[in-house]
Amino acid sequence: MSIEAGNGMYIIDKGFKLLFFNDAVNAVYPDVKKGQYCYQFMGGGNDICPHCPLLSSTKQRTFTLDGQRIFIQSAVVNFPEIGEGYALSFTSSPAASESSDGAASFSEIPCVRRTREHSDKNTEDLQQKLKEALERAEEASRAKSAFLFNISHDIRTPMNAILGFTKIGQRFVHNPEKTKSCFKKIEISGEHLMRMLGDVLDLARIENGNLTIEPKKCNLIEYFEELGDMVRSDMDRNQIGFIVDTKGIRDADVYCDTVHLNQALLNLLNNAMKFNKPGGHVWLTARQKKGKDTNSVYLYISVRDDGIGMSENFLRKIFGKFEKERSSTESRRQGTGLGLAITKQIVEAANGKINVSSQPGNGTEFLLGFKLPKAEKSESISRNVRSAKADFTGRRVLLAEDNDMNREIAVELIGMTGVTVETAVNGLEAVEKIITSPAGYYDLIFLDIQMPIMDGYEAARQIRRLSRDDIKALPIVAMTANAFSEDVEMAKAAGMNDHIAKPVDMNRVMAVLKYYL
Repeated sequence: MSIEAGNGMYIIDKGFKLLFFNDAVNAVYPDVKKGQYCYQFMGGGNDICPHCPLLSSTKQRTFTLDGQRIFIQSAVVNFPEIGEGYALSFTSSPAASESSDGAASFSEIPCVRRTREHSDKNTEDLQQKLKEALERAEEASRAKSAFLFNISHDIRTPMNAILGFTKIGQRFVHNPEKTKSCFKKIEISGEHLMRMLGDVLDLARIENGNLTIEPKKCNLIEYFEELGDMVRSDMDRNQIGFIVDTKGIRDADVYCDTVHLNQALLNLLNNAMKFNKPGGHVWLTARQKKGKDTNSVYLYISVRDDGIGMSENFLRKIFGKFEKERSSTESRRQGTGLGLAITKQIVEAANGKINVSSQPGNGTEFLLGFKLPKAEKSESISRNVRSAKADFTGRRVLLAEDNDMNREIAVELIGMTGVTVETAVNGLEAVEKIITSPAGYYDLIFLDIQMPIMDGYEAARQIRRLSRDDIKALPIVAMTANAFSEDVEMAKAAGMNDHIAKPVDMNRVMAVLKYYL
């Protein structure tokens, strides 16, 4: 046996079970495992070792083993959850160093003094690390408890509106203005619930390591125009002036993950609107600088508002999870406190940077910066303007949806465009209807993903395998609650052309129908 002086250290609980051991212990006792009784590998068999320092009033012992004189000592450590335990360290010197009184003279050996000092330092370091870990765990627990308290309130508020205005609408069914007002408020509350659900799910995906940045070719000017169109109606409804400025963009064609960039910027724009006041303004500005090489550009995006601003104290923790400057009960502004944490994670995953400046009463500005590869120039056609046609009378689509209520909603919404809608209750039935239909009978297929017997992915694959010329050009669109970016990619990999997330947005349905029909 050979022990490297000053390195052996292990920790046990009061029942002599191993909680920790370092590499030096493992080198001497290769079979040692956590949870074992220490005396099972230190030579005591099924009983406490006779040389155990815990049996000594001085908490240290010396003994001879394999021609070496071993010095072993212990120190008390306290653990937050299990209480008191012991840290033990050992070192050695040649047996010739042994003296008549053992421990006293052996403890004067320089390597032993260093070992004792090292053991004390290790014990202090371990206790400090345990203390810090406990503090972090307690802080995380407090943050999550606060989050659950806030989100419970924030969910109940729109749910109360949905249920309450449903009852009011039923009571005033013969009063069109009253019922229209109720429906609008139900819609607003439902949209808010969806945003909260999205935030919680997004954070869970990010913490599980499922955030993958996938740059694709895009035109930045078109991108910012479409992003502006997405939020303009909400800005108008809240009486907020909204200005989109892309004059600073020189190289519009780049590679960028617009799906995740959308998510980050929508979080910032929604906050700018939410923490503003009627008559206020929000500015979305994009500009570029040339990169150090000719194949890249630096994109800088500013989201600025003249709203209520934020305190200096809150700015220091603004990107923390579950953080809100004041509860929704106090501010009357609902939210999970997750949006900015998610935004920062997205920006950093794309190797970008995000900064914020704000003053109470004078508004807030977020500045994002990215380095993007240039793409070859192209004349892309915006999906929203490819076709001005809005009446699809005479066109026929097949809708596969197993949920009765979802099927009824989709049939009504799609049917409002003049399209004739035929239905299937699972993927297999959808495939059979396609097989038995004449060529060109259907103009488009909507497929749910999670269906019994055959899911939407397999249905799309089966349809694409059919040896009919009209099938190759037949658009297949996922209409599903599987709404993450990887779900979109899985749909396309199965042979689908596009993706619509539930709950169904009529503007999105119209855009898809215009594009494909």
